[in-house]
Amino acid sequence: MADSDSSHGSLQSEEAASRQQELDDLKKELEGWRGAFGPIMSVLMWERRHHPVIIFAITTLVFVIIWLLEPSVLTTFSLLFLVLICIDFAMPYVSPYLFSGGSTGAGEQQFNDACEKILLLRTHISEFIQGMSILKQEKPKIYFILVMAVLIVFAWIGNLMDNLYLSYCIVLTTLMMPGMLQTRVMQRNAQKLLDKIKHVVFGRLEVIKRKVH
Repeated sequence: MADSDSSHGSLQSEEAASRQQELDDLKKELEGWRGAFGPIMSVLMWERRHHPVIIFAITTLVFVIIWLLEPSVLTTFSLLFLVLICIDFAMPYVSPYLFSGGSTGAGEQQFNDACEKILLLRTHISEFIQGMSILKQEKPKIYFILVMAVLIVFAWIGNLMDNLYLSYCIVLTTLMMPGMLQTRVMQRNAQKLLDKIKHVVFGRLEVIKRKVH
């Protein structure tokens, strides 16, 4: 019994050390964005009443410009990545002048919280991929039915809606989701849904982890 508790405690400490190392590596990767994370997270989390309006206005403006110019898909993605690369390159140089609060204690805490949320999202995505892989191996019929149903629904929705409007709805929903999840009702419903998905689809992942360790 003591050996079991000792091995379990050792496993928890190793996981904590590994997670801390991942967090430190992520902070190094995003060091140039340290000052910008505070304002960005403030808008995404709807810390003020007008923040949802800002998200809606900017997203709508971008898609209206795309709709008016009617660029090809290749041109759209090329310009999008061009803008993102330019912003990523320039941010370490302009961030100290535009966002002076990044070096304060509050700015550091905001940067740390943002990195933890990004790492948590990355962990959820990794667990989702592992869970689907395990489901495919252990219950291929359920995996086949689930994937086929999701793809058919997506194909049906894509056939009903215009591509640009569908992309606009997806992007706007994605940007609005962090703020929406801050409301208590959304938090409870999202947590219930997430728990059900983990229980139904990813329940065997924990069992396999225990067997391996």
